Amino acid sequence: MPVTAPKPQQPNPIEIQSWQQGRTNAIQAYDQSSARAAYMKGQATNAYGIQNRQAGFNNRLQRQGFDDPYIGRGILNSAIRGQGLTNMYQQQANDFANRQQQYAGTMGGYDLEQQLAMQGRDTTLSNLALQEQARRAQLAAEIKGIV
Repeated sequence: MPVTAPKPQQPNPIEIQSWQQGRTNAIQAYDQSSARAAYMKGQATNAYGIQNRQAGFNNRLQRQGFDDPYIGRGILNSAIRGQGLTNMYQQQANDFANRQQQYAGTMGGYDLEQQLAMQGRDTTLSNLALQEQARRAQLAAEIKGIV
């Protein structure tokens, strides 16, 4: 009677499908998170642009009307007006810096969300690969009669 090698064991189709579905789900979740972050970043950039344009318009209006009270009181060339002008420009600069900081924080949050989604995807894919390798090693050991 001829000696035949045992038929190689393979993971069952349910295990294979589970690994494939896990990989698909991880990639899909990452893609959705990426799309959401890109959309939200675009929205934040649009809002930031609108805020800056509106602030520029408001600053111009403020500057146009700034001298009127000083002219009416006859102190157009005074240090009081000069200090008021300096204060107005400083406030405008502070407002811009605050908008800029808020925008940078918002964008940083979306970048962090993106990095965490990428990390989650990579961890899931790695874990699934490890599960598959461990199962295949277990089956190979059974074939060799080790287990």
